[in-house]
Amino acid sequence: MSDVTLTVAGKVVPLPTIRRSDTGEAVRLAQKILIFTGFLPFGEADGIFGPKTEQAVKNYQRNRVLIMDGIVGPQTWAKLTNDIPEGCC
Repeated sequence: MSDVTLTVAGKVVPLPTIRRSDTGEAVRLAQKILIFTGFLPFGEADGIFGPKTEQAVKNYQRNRVLIMDGIVGPQTWAKLTNDIPEGCC
């Protein structure tokens, strides 16, 4: 499956596969969505994919009937991007 993209302000942004120990804006975006969907506590969007983010991803994956590997790949990104609430991120 190919990488997922998100269109923000008319620009197509690729969403790379992210996992524990990764850092950056893709991690921060995933964290923000996990916060808005109730899987990660408010204030945890630091852009560092640590153990709390990994557990939040696993919980999200279980809830969305995905493979629970703690990795945000194409299938998890597809679900996350569908769950972006109005005004998020």
